Amino acid sequence: MKNLSLTSLLSTGLLLAAGPLAAQDTGWEFTITPYAWLPGLSTSVDTRFGTVDSDTSGSDALSDLDFAFMGSAEARKGRWGAIVDVIYSDLSQTEDTPFGRLFSSAKVDTKVMALSGYAAFRAYETDRFKLDLLGGFRYYDAKVDVSFAPGRLPGESRELSESWTDPVFGARGSFAFTDKWVGTAAFDFGGFDGSNDSTWQALATVAYRFNDNWSVLGGWRYLDIQKEIDGRDLQVQLNGPAIGVSYRF
Repeated sequence: MKNLSLTSLLSTGLLLAAGPLAAQDTGWEFTITPYAWLPGLSTSVDTRFGTVDSDTSGSDALSDLDFAFMGSAEARKGRWGAIVDVIYSDLSQTEDTPFGRLFSSAKVDTKVMALSGYAAFRAYETDRFKLDLLGGFRYYDAKVDVSFAPGRLPGESRELSESWTDPVFGARGSFAFTDKWVGTAAFDFGGFDGSNDSTWQALATVAYRFNDNWSVLGGWRYLDIQKEIDGRDLQVQLNGPAIGVSYRF
């Protein structure tokens, strides 16, 4: 089955690579896109008392958000490109504890930085549709502070903190509805160390082109992270709307 799956993937890649490609500029092309991002946050973290779950919806994100940012830069020449993408989020939430009256409340402060780097191969291209295959890495720096307010037990706090890197693979497709409007969707997944550690994300945007250089775009991003830190399971989910400006030169 493994050999069959590998053969199928290779065959699919070869067929895509053999598909029609539009005429390509031989020069370098660069694109820079900063975004304003308003993510909701769901965090699940194991403690010695049990699991603490916290959730911030998009409507609550403004009150819980300390800072969030996302942005990307891309360099392309012909069928090959390189992409750097970064997100940073700092959110804090206060929840009722699941431990009865042992503590009066729990505060979860989550800081996550994710830096992704991809090599992009243009596998298929027509006048309106483009498909890139992506391969690379995602570097994480995560810190989660869980603080319990006093109840029947005195208050205490616990910090989970770690930096790590996962390999990631994915794809990105874009479709030009008109000369001005373009939709883009991207997906990747990673974390292949044989444990519960894993990551995946999806991003969808719609852009309006003012001219060959400037565009404005809006969309939605979802990022899921699962990691065991110091023997404790941690899951962080970030998702929310984003609006940005793109400059191509």
